[in-house]
Amino acid sequence: MKYLSSGEFHSQGSWIHPRRVLDSNEIIVMTEGHAYIDEGGTSYALHAGDALLLEHGKEHGGYRENQPQEPVGFYWVHFRGGQWKNKHCTLSQPYQIQLLFRQLLHYSNTIQYPEEASDACAALILMEFNAQQDMASDTRAASLGKVCEWIRINADSKITVRTVAQKFGYHEDYMTRLFKDQFGIGMKAYINEERTKRIKGLLLTTSYPIKQIASMSGFDDYKEFLKFFRYHEGLSPSSFRKLYFNTHLNKR
Repeated sequence: MKYLSSGEFHSQGSWIHPRRVLDSNEIIVMTEGHAYIDEGGTSYALHAGDALLLEHGKEHGGYRENQPQEPVGFYWVHFRGGQWKNKHCTLSQPYQIQLLFRQLLHYSNTIQYPEEASDACAALILMEFNAQQDMASDTRAASLGKVCEWIRINADSKITVRTVAQKFGYHEDYMTRLFKDQFGIGMKAYINEERTKRIKGLLLTTSYPIKQIASMSGFDDYKEFLKFFRYHEGLSPSSFRKLYFNTHLNKR
């Protein structure tokens, strides 16, 4: 698999994806808003958390324009080679690919890294794209899908094992055992993991001040937020944000 190019796109004003035929494959991972793309007669309405693979030699392009008040954001990578399963999916763990994209952009825009680093990171993105489709189809994990999705959506608030158990009509101890059996971790650890992922996603994909991110993540006490993040990640939020500082932005 050969890496060619990558970037982070953000729309300015009205936008529609250009119509074209490429000699490379492309993966798009949405981070904000909606994008409307068709390929080979199939239309995809993408939203944040969706991923789409566009194949080389097939014409693709936008079939609907976004309005100025509808911001659009996504990561993209062009590459040759590789194998994939389905072309479109809603990512069960979008943070994982977002982190890989930040690493890829850092490697590809830092001259000290060899080309092989970008090739390897692009291959990992494709592997993650495929792996998350497998996770989504796992029938055992699907039994807890609604619970996990509710935790993910509400990871910006102070949720606890008790509030989740009450929401879905289970006993706290039973929910903890269920999560331990299914995922290898207790529910409290799972909740903290989802909250940490949300924080890291905001740090990686936005330029919001860290105090604002703390508020957006359900922390009333900024010091409590800093203590929480450092405990789970081993470094401060500002240090984490600085890990992958080189990127490539485009608007067309």
